[in-house]
Formats: sequence, structure tokens, C-alpha cells
Amino acid sequence: MASDGESIAFPKRVWNQWRRAAHAIGVVQTRFIMLMIYVLVVVPTGFLMKLSNDPLHLKPPAETNCQPHRQDEQNLENARRQF
Repeated sequence: MASDGESIAFPKRVWNQWRRAAHAIGVVQTRFIMLMIYVLVVVPTGFLMKLSNDPLHLKPPAETNCQPHRQDEQNLENARRQF
């Protein structure tokens, strides 16, 4: 007959093996889920943004690079609030 120490050791060994296997499965599953998010969300969003507009003005402009300057009223309050 098995002693009490051996009967406790077997479930503990099984539990430790299961934790090791579950961790390996979790690593693979996480990488797969993150890849799917990247492929299904990030890449199409990037393509749509690239096709729709140029918020950083990286494309060369049709006419000139000059942007019109907005002239604020010159008074003491605007001088104190510079940003």
C-alpha cells in the first residue's frame, strides 16, 4: 500500500506538469491572437489612413510648402498667453 506521502506527491506532480503544459499553450495562443489582431485591425487601418489623408503633410504639396500665418491681435493678454 502506498504511504500518505506518495498519494500527495502524485497529484502535485500532475498539477506541476499541467501548469507547465498550460503555460506553453498560453504562449502560443497569445502570439496567435496578437498576430490576428495585427493582421485584421492594424494593417487595414494603416492602409485606410494612407489612402485617405496625409495628416503629417509628408506628401509634397501641389503648389507650395508655405502655410498661411494666422496673425493674432497684439495685446497684453495674448503676450502673457504664448502657448
